[in-house]
Order: sequence, then structure tokens, then C-alpha cells
Amino acid sequence: MGKIQADSGWTNIFIKPGYDWKVVDAFSTNFHLPKSTLVMLVSAFAGRELVLQAYQHAIDEKILFLLALAMPCLSTKNNANQKTRNRRANSYLD
Repeated sequence: MGKIQADSGWTNIFIKPGYDWKVVDAFSTNFHLPKSTLVMLVSAFAGRELVLQAYQHAIDEKILFLLALAMPCLSTKNNANQKTRNRRANSYLD
């Protein structure tokens, strides 16, 4: 495997569904405003359907989106333990 090294500067990547994640397999983020590029990034990582379920749950429970509430994001790509990850991800919706 390659080595990860910190760097700084500009990039021209735009992460959207279909992006090939190479290093990250989990992260936490806020609920973002619908139709924002940040929602697209989260959907690219966790899968559109799971993100839509999380947002619908937040709406149903009357959770205010702008209160800096965090949600975990788990990768859906190349997982031998997909059932475990789905169960863990869905537990946040209960």
C-alpha cells in the first residue's frame, strides 16, 4: 500500500456519486442543507438511499438541521461486512 502524506494547496476534484474513495472508510459530518454540494459529497460516500433515509428520519423527528448535529458516515464500497455496517448505520436512525 502507498503512504499517506499531508499536503496543502488547491485541488480541482469535485466529489459526487461515483467518486472512487481510496483511503477514507468513515467520517462524521453535520446535516447539510438539501441540494448543497456537501449533501452530494456525503451521498457519494455513504450512498444516496441511506442519506435520504437519515434526512427523512431527521424530518420525521423534527430535528433542526442547523444545530450542528453530527451524523456518522460509513462507506458502502468494498465491504465484506456490509450487513454489519448497514446494521450499525441504521442503528443511528432508531
